[in-house]
Amino acid sequence: MRNPSKYSTAQHKMYSEKALDYLEKHGRMTAHDLADAIGVPVLVVRGYLYRFLRTGEAHSQKVHGARGQMAFALYGAGPAEGVTDVEIPSRRTVKEFPLHAVRDPLVAALFGQAVHS
Repeated sequence: MRNPSKYSTAQHKMYSEKALDYLEKHGRMTAHDLADAIGVPVLVVRGYLYRFLRTGEAHSQKVHGARGQMAFALYGAGPAEGVTDVEIPSRRTVKEFPLHAVRDPLVAALFGQAVHS
């Protein structure tokens, strides 16, 4: 069962119009940035953004990390014309450790020693 909103229908309308106006004036931004800008919780803003996406009043752009995972989404006002997904470089370094073929004593007792290749 859904919890009742603490905002009235008029307040929701006012905040949703404020969110769309802010996107039109300031360009693409994340849902968190938009929520901070208009002073509404992020979950409420996400509801507005999903409605805007369904009606075509806004578009989303996915920003991907270096390994293809989605880092975050940017939302903008209006239909998505010429918007492409953006790839950002990763700052994470991966250390490689040599693999040692050593088994736990219990595993070795049950299944034998590891085979060295």
